[in-house]
Amino acid sequence: MCTLARISVDHPLMDVRFWLMDFSVFFCMLGTLILYIIYKDFAEYMGVGEHYSVALSGIGIGDVIGRVGTGFLASTKYVDAIFAYGLAQLFCCFVMVGHLFISDMAGLVGLTAAFGTLYGSQNVLIAVAPSACFGREKLVIVFGHILFLGGVGALIGAPIAGAIVDYTGMYEGVIWFTIGNLFIGSVLMFLCYIVDRTMKQQRDKKVDEL
Repeated sequence: MCTLARISVDHPLMDVRFWLMDFSVFFCMLGTLILYIIYKDFAEYMGVGEHYSVALSGIGIGDVIGRVGTGFLASTKYVDAIFAYGLAQLFCCFVMVGHLFISDMAGLVGLTAAFGTLYGSQNVLIAVAPSACFGREKLVIVFGHILFLGGVGALIGAPIAGAIVDYTGMYEGVIWFTIGNLFIGSVLMFLCYIVDRTMKQQRDKKVDEL
């Protein structure tokens, strides 16, 4: 019975860090993936639609840079994957704010490349952060739940964005929707980082006392 109790307490679903990280990814996906759907219409709405193909290349190049760069940094001991994930979401908020002021090709391509870089970075951290938080032995169950809830966010994000455009006739509402979700996601991830760091410090303190 004691063994079962210990296993239950140790289960990721009983850990507040799991839910903080899970819903952080949910809000991130809720606000992020819709951009790939509306980008062409948004570019035309902002008067730079003729540069959309170049901007799309910028997203792709930025995505590769983000994945490779973050993969390299994550392999070092100097970068905390949980904190970096929250930081990537927060920076993405600022990039989205910049989208509200796009007026030329340089602005469009620069911001889409920055978005692609940060999105590529998050695609690496979504796999690294759970391992750093819960260990490799629990990665399968944690990663599976995170992908499921993130998929739910991606699934319902597009209809919400469409409803915003239909109701307002403008795309600024969708950008603010994205900004809001990314900000919530970053706050939750930073909270996860704080809780994780506190728990590890307490655990190390107990080990030292023994």
